[in-house]
Amino acid sequence: MTDIEGRIIRLRPARESDRRDVYQWLTASDLTPSMLGPPHYPQAQPPTWEEFCADYGPHFFDGLTPEIEASYIIEHAGDAVGQVNYEVRDAPVRHAELDIWLRSEADTGHGYGPDALMALTAYLSASLGIQTFLLRPSARNRRAIRAYQKAGFEIIPMTAQEQIKTYGPGDYDDTVVLVMERSAGKE
Repeated sequence: MTDIEGRIIRLRPARESDRRDVYQWLTASDLTPSMLGPPHYPQAQPPTWEEFCADYGPHFFDGLTPEIEASYIIEHAGDAVGQVNYEVRDAPVRHAELDIWLRSEADTGHGYGPDALMALTAYLSASLGIQTFLLRPSARNRRAIRAYQKAGFEIIPMTAQEQIKTYGPGDYDDTVVLVMERSAGKE
């Protein structure tokens, strides 16, 4: 795995030593309430450390299976500002499902997330030939949805039943499907 350059950020492959920070950014930052737990997401509680490690296994942090899954640390001016990861899946068509979160509220509004998504999808398209990319946030997370749209993702209207049948259950009772299509090997 290699570093990936965006316009304003750099993605570096995550290491095992990053796992605790990535977990903290998800579960205990000032951004956590915009994604998980009360007051807006009482049914989507932050995972325990054990649950997080089960969901984001060793290969997200060791670089051994980049053709299947990996996590990257988003850096700006040498500082870690978040993480983005992907899992390659084959149904209904070959695609990469992405997940992204930033370190703190102070890191939002600078374009780091959209730039990270554009850089990662371009890289995965060129290196793995993936053409379809998927994100599945809560409809309540409007700021995240706007950031995803800035990166080129479009909302695909699907009922909860259609989502489950096509992609499996989402994390929220109001999961929204956003898709980006890229031509293989083109940025």
